[in-house]
Amino acid sequence: MNAKENARLNELRLVINLVDVDRKLDGLAFKNYVSLLCCLALAIGREPNNHLYEIIKTALSTNYLGASDKEIIATCKTFFKPTVAAKKLGYTYPYYTTKYADLLSRDYVKEEWLNDLKPLFPDDVDLIKFVNSFIEGFNFPVGIRNSSIENDLRTYELEFWIIYTKLNSIFQNDVFLHNFIKVVCNTFGIDYDTINYLESNIYRISRSYPVLKYNKQYFLQELINMCYAKGIKRGTIGKDILGQDTHYLYNNKRAVTENILGTEVFDCIYVPTLTWNSLDKISVNRFISIFYDFVENGNS
Repeated sequence: MNAKENARLNELRLVINLVDVDRKLDGLAFKNYVSLLCCLALAIGREPNNHLYEIIKTALSTNYLGASDKEIIATCKTFFKPTVAAKKLGYTYPYYTTKYADLLSRDYVKEEWLNDLKPLFPDDVDLIKFVNSFIEGFNFPVGIRNSSIENDLRTYELEFWIIYTKLNSIFQNDVFLHNFIKVVCNTFGIDYDTINYLESNIYRISRSYPVLKYNKQYFLQELINMCYAKGIKRGTIGKDILGQDTHYLYNNKRAVTENILGTEVFDCIYVPTLTWNSLDKISVNRFISIFYDFVENGNS
């Protein structure tokens, strides 16, 4: 058996992720974090009182679901880099490597041992794996939240595009993504019609439609300069927002990577692509903030 597919290690992986976040957040922030995770279960089609909440409650009210040090370190060795594992357990790296030196040096995570592990939630294996993939996969550089252009309508559009694109890369299912967004709106009291309008016009936001000669260049200029305003560097934009390598924006992209913030050129191109007259701007800001908070709060 592949250790990464083991049901017990995956549920301990979820516990380690949750305890790490719970340790850092106040009550309201953690409640919102958990609520967003529960939206995943609701979007899948679970009952409103979905079992994920009970799993999370149990995870936080027990000592790592009664796991032994051997199980906890096996989980860390399987899913996390050593420095990340130390942070998630609340230790410094030197303390972590000293405290668990024996277990870290032993090669015991093998098929026979894995087969003897029993999950506490055997009926929720797929759900737990999915939630873990979201916690660890939904990540992007947030940068400065109070930038000089944070309240521009075009900034709202581009921030929504980043969130939508990242969600789409994780889910890879338009129907599920649509359901998830709807559940998020219902859960957090966000005007669904407004968010659905942005979702339905995602190709306008990215200037993919209508098809015009310089639209792709303009979009990249806007996106890159918005990130500059947030203090995000070029290599990070290429890798963690555009999904390319860190050198992507250094290769023949000078025309679109120049910092033009505060210039007439920027003011001319940095304009909204959607009609905002009937949209609820507060709901858009709320939607963006929920996902930005989730990313910031989940970083180890």
